[in-house]
Amino acid sequence: MFVSQNSSVYNSRGQRQKQIIKAGQLVPYVGKVENKNRQYFCITDENSIRSIKNYKIKGNYYFRIGKNKYIKANNVNAISGNALYTKGPIKIKIVADTYAYNKDLQMIDKLYKKGQTVTADQLVTTGMGDFTDAYYRVKGGKNPVFIETGLYEESYPETPYVWSGDGGVGNAVLAKQYLERQDYGELHYTVANFKKDHAAFYNVNGEKVEYKFTGDELAVNQKLYLWNAKDHKAELYYHVQNSLVYKAGAEDDRQNTAISDLYVKASDVTISGRKLRTSNTEAEAQADSALATTEEKQNLTNAISDADSVKASIKYRLENWVNRSLYDQAVENARAIASDKNTTKAAVKEALWQVDFAKKNLKGAKIKVKDINNLTPIEAAQILNLARQAYNSDKQYPSVAVYQKWAHKPGYYPAEGWKGNQKTRYYLIPESGAKKVLLKFSDFATEK
Repeated sequence: MFVSQNSSVYNSRGQRQKQIIKAGQLVPYVGKVENKNRQYFCITDENSIRSIKNYKIKGNYYFRIGKNKYIKANNVNAISGNALYTKGPIKIKIVADTYAYNKDLQMIDKLYKKGQTVTADQLVTTGMGDFTDAYYRVKGGKNPVFIETGLYEESYPETPYVWSGDGGVGNAVLAKQYLERQDYGELHYTVANFKKDHAAFYNVNGEKVEYKFTGDELAVNQKLYLWNAKDHKAELYYHVQNSLVYKAGAEDDRQNTAISDLYVKASDVTISGRKLRTSNTEAEAQADSALATTEEKQNLTNAISDADSVKASIKYRLENWVNRSLYDQAVENARAIASDKNTTKAAVKEALWQVDFAKKNLKGAKIKVKDINNLTPIEAAQILNLARQAYNSDKQYPSVAVYQKWAHKPGYYPAEGWKGNQKTRYYLIPESGAKKVLLKFSDFATEK
């Protein structure tokens, strides 16, 4: 095993001995490598978990290195050439002033100062390849707070201590232990991956439909049985919520896409992330293959009668484009189902469920600021991000841009950065060549 820092040797009672092992030394361990997931473990190139026995003595974890000789596990960096991970928590040192991020990984006005030491209990990654970003979750507190690590794909995890793919520029933390990374998408979604290259999709009646799949993975939000009248059987499916698209390059402008009325067979996909319970039985799926009643279809119509007021609400207007699209598609699908003479009970139930899910998924809200007339740079950046989110769509325009007032010219001109409420404005650019529209900060922010 590779000792990453000067380490004392202890006996089986946790008493420190005189022997010191210097950082950088290779030390043989006692025991054998096993296929077990312990507090300290390694991940091989084949993504299998391996570990040697961890000894817990007086609250600390140790590895045995000889007769009545133990070394603290957090002083070891690798075993048999594989990076050593811990389930955490770990201590990280702030080596440069850095702002924190919220649960949506958006920067907030909370500053961690150089020299602070904090406890991290999770490592979350987003993106893929050279565009992978990673964040430590700070342990404790009602609302989770994250700190950017500076970790990039090409340096993970071969570079110990300071993780950064850019030579340390912008790196704000120092860590001497590895936490196993968790994919941000899998923490927020149930994720489906097709087992084969061919992606097959189905409708609510279990019939195959054509759909061009352009994402990397699928977020699914329901597990249920669907009845196929032609085959006269029920099979297990997942209802698709949206495609998850991971940014693969600076030139790649792909966006996640909402999908409201497609299903994938459970036997065709592997599932990771959040677990889902099966919402019905095979018998219930068969019973719901009967035609829907007029009353049932009317209930569906009633469920979307407030669509106009929902779309006028802050929850909808300030939500991201994917979730807005999910609601739009659910309403459109519900209208089609309600007007179809041959619609089934299953189709009506599913349309109702989709509308309810999509409506509850609308959580747009204004940014809370201390003084809307004297925004901080972080608050201004949050408002800009929210405005861009609110006007984002599957089209190139509209977009939101930053304009500043110049002393030697009247009016506002394209610029970058925040220069204060008196000098900076955000404008909506409706389309190429169209007149820009001044946006009000109060439409996107409210005082605490």
